[in-house]
Amino acid sequence: MKKILIIVLLNLVLIQSAHSKNSPCSLQFKQAISSALDLTYQEYDQTPGQGLRSFSIDCQYEGALVTIFYLSKKEGLSASQKKNLSFHAGQALASSGHEDESIRYFNDAKHINNPSKLLWNEYIEGTIAYLNKDLQNLEKNISLIQKRKGTHLGNEQNLKVLMRLAIELERGVLYKDIDWTSDK
Repeated sequence: MKKILIIVLLNLVLIQSAHSKNSPCSLQFKQAISSALDLTYQEYDQTPGQGLRSFSIDCQYEGALVTIFYLSKKEGLSASQKKNLSFHAGQALASSGHEDESIRYFNDAKHINNPSKLLWNEYIEGTIAYLNKDLQNLEKNISLIQKRKGTHLGNEQNLKVLMRLAIELERGVLYKDIDWTSDK
């Protein structure tokens, strides 16, 4: 946990020097970091317009840093909540162009013994394969999920994301440059 806090603090300094003190991302970061620990997990991670979900697409890095801070400091989080926060930190890091950093958080989001029919680890492995530009491993995880997509609604949704990542990987598009609003 100390290592995470050091990383967050170093990144705080970088943000302060990279952004003017009054830039939208800097202001949003300052507001979010000061109130993050007051939010429940549900409010922070799952409620539109609050916590991580309050950050605009242009401020995903700042959202990732606040999420890492929340993850390291918020008391009483369940193992499942920590996994979800790690996943969302990974997403925000990748969305802001910090793909190498994101892989650590995606790995932290894996379940050790996943009893669910949701193929969560395969989804994460496919995402990491995309970040590593490993089309073969991405296609392997797509195939694994395709075989069991009807066993859990999340598998169908995650399959669509991985199939989109395969298309974007073949096109050479970085994660941060994917337009998730289109159905390419």
